[in-house]
Amino acid sequence: MARILVYTFKSRVHYPELFPEVNQTSPRVLVTLAIFIPITIFINYLILVMCCSAAGRPYMPEKFGSISLAGIILNIIATAVFEGTYLLKKWKASLIEAEKSKKASLQSELDNLKSQVNPHFLFNSLNSLSALISEDQQKAEEFLYEMCKVYRYLLQNNEHELTAIHVEAAFLKSYYYLLKTRYESAIQLDIDIPDQYSNWQIPPFTLQMLVENAVKHNVIMESNPLIIQVYTNDNEELVVRNNQQAKSVSVQSNKIGLKNIQRKYQLLSQRSVAIAPGDQYFTVTLPLINPATYESNNH
Repeated sequence: MARILVYTFKSRVHYPELFPEVNQTSPRVLVTLAIFIPITIFINYLILVMCCSAAGRPYMPEKFGSISLAGIILNIIATAVFEGTYLLKKWKASLIEAEKSKKASLQSELDNLKSQVNPHFLFNSLNSLSALISEDQQKAEEFLYEMCKVYRYLLQNNEHELTAIHVEAAFLKSYYYLLKTRYESAIQLDIDIPDQYSNWQIPPFTLQMLVENAVKHNVIMESNPLIIQVYTNDNEELVVRNNQQAKSVSVQSNKIGLKNIQRKYQLLSQRSVAIAPGDQYFTVTLPLINPATYESNNH
């Protein structure tokens, strides 16, 4: 009987190929039992006949009923065990596939967000450079040097999910140099980030987009300069704040820059970005990402 059970169990493994889906459990079980219960009963009959013959005893039909019942029960148990194992395997495989699909979808969306980083200030930068060439060649060379640093950073970091604060701050200073050349004393940038957060991380271009957003929506003039502050608070967050001096003519905007920043933090499974417009200041608070914690949570 044990050999029959093993044979039945092994042979049964091939039947999921006929009905492989989870929702095909009923036909898979019915086909399995319909095939192997009769086979088991027939083999039990042959074994009983041979055993009685070998022992010199007449055939005992009363034994056949109990042996056949035991064979049927064992077939049902074996089928239940197999189905449980098979369904568990399929469930695990579906979880793995779902996780892979989710990661692929998130990575695709994150890549799409990164590809939307479009430094449209290129046109204004080239105009400023053109004016400087005829006015002050030395200053034009310095401007071109900082401009190259900006675009080198754009090219090198557009494929990265995160960048260190000190790297992003250095990039922001080069970008600010371009703005400063154009607006002179009408714009001010104050960066105050303690050394302890130097290697903490944020998504690349975040600070540049926030500064660009401030420049886009506010009046910039020497008598009332646009002041942008970048500093940390006690909650391991980076705060970007600028004084509100909205333009008399509203600027058309779909707020794609702010939405991109918020979505990036969501895709990176981080705390949400806080955006707080006010009468005097427009403030954006960004969670700082500890690289050690982030790496341990993603491995």
